[in-house]
Amino acid sequence: MSKIIKILTNILHKLRLCDECASGVREVAPDAVEAQTEPKRCVIEKEPLLALKDGHLVLVVEHSFSNVPSWVEWDGESRVMTIAQMNGDLDEAKIEIKKEFLEQLKAAKKVLLVSNDNEERIMQCIPFFARI
Repeated sequence: MSKIIKILTNILHKLRLCDECASGVREVAPDAVEAQTEPKRCVIEKEPLLALKDGHLVLVVEHSFSNVPSWVEWDGESRVMTIAQMNGDLDEAKIEIKKEFLEQLKAAKKVLLVSNDNEERIMQCIPFFARI
């Protein structure tokens, strides 16, 4: 098998179809995926609106995301709602939640996130995590 590969490689060299093989250097095509960067943190100035009824959770945010939101997380200690995006960016907003709703919030697994995209509204159903 290796003899066949050597013969074919020699033919490619003679036809000049495999120049990088002859020099021993191979060019690597750039990735289509964006380069890894440090996640950006953004503060959402306007407090989001949170609605919870019969186990359904809706979060309305006056904010345009730079990437697609992946999940929403609420931290009970810092009282911050964090929206993580596919590229690792984090957008955070302070939000006050009454103690009487904490158990319902903890049971929620998904959130309907309503946000801005230019002048239109976008709705996405994404995972939700509550740390109480």
